[in-house]
Amino acid sequence: MSETITSGLTLAWGNPGQYVRNLTQNGPWKKLPDCVESSVQTTPTKGEKVEANTEEGIPEALRYKKSKYAHEYSIREAAEREMVIDHDDGVVTDIYGFILVPEDPNAKGFYMEKSAVSVEDSGNAADGVIYKYTHDALKPTSGKAIKRGVIKVTETAGVFTFQAKGKDFGSANAFVDIGTISGGGSGSGSGDGDSS
Repeated sequence: MSETITSGLTLAWGNPGQYVRNLTQNGPWKKLPDCVESSVQTTPTKGEKVEANTEEGIPEALRYKKSKYAHEYSIREAAEREMVIDHDDGVVTDIYGFILVPEDPNAKGFYMEKSAVSVEDSGNAADGVIYKYTHDALKPTSGKAIKRGVIKVTETAGVFTFQAKGKDFGSANAFVDIGTISGGGSGSGSGDGDSS
């Protein structure tokens, strides 16, 4: 860890580990390089409110549609750095899985089973060229679009595997395998059940 966390709380702050997988190409999980400071954020868009109104315009009942989620981060281009996600003038045609693991491994991270990605590139003399990536969560095979829980990363001979625990993964106390989607994102591995 880059610094000692002394808050007394287990918080998902600091420099996270971020991992992406090209589901369309059935590719391996890849770890993203460190991001530009303060660029990592997840933003919800509140679901649309649907009202059943009386003639007076007073709702007799109402409900909300599900929220939408976008995760953003920026990476500085460098000659020594591989840009993990290819794009064509900002357009990414492939579907990606995404996992975020907080700096404190005991804090809750999240798993976005499927996402559509867009890219914005900009540059200036102070910062160089920076690529801003946005992952918009897509409907998962089952459960929530973003599943939150404690996520454990294992790297063996350059291959990343992941396990998670938490009610979003259907296992509050025991770790289960996640991120094992294959076949272009049409299926799921164990542990991706609906939240309880």
